[in-house]
Amino acid sequence: WYQRRVRVQMPKVIFIPCARSHRFERREIEVFEEVKVGRSVARCKTSPDNAIFDCKVLSRSHAVLWYQDGSIWIKDTASSNGTFINNTRLSRGGEESEPFRINSGDEIQFGVDVMEAKKKD
Repeated sequence: WYQRRVRVQMPKVIFIPCARSHRFERREIEVFEEVKVGRSVARCKTSPDNAIFDCKVLSRSHAVLWYQDGSIWIKDTASSNGTFINNTRLSRGGEESEPFRINSGDEIQFGVDVMEAKKKD
């Protein structure tokens, strides 16, 4: 009797900072369940194996990624500053988007830089 072990490779998302993004270390996250993308808060901190970032332009619950029917999908979860695929915003601010299929090589952007208004003395 022969038993063979087979490791099934899970689909993964690779987060790589671009020149104009918030700085973070490259992350490779296997998508075996829904992956939450969001801002770091007290109960949910950044880690090499999650999509939580210490970045002010992200909402606490910004977007979700999942694997279905051979593809990775993304949906903005009513974030304030938006989720973009190849510079196209998925929904208006504060509105949940429809699911979008991610293709290899797509550039995904979470949020846009916001300028803080300073009070005049």
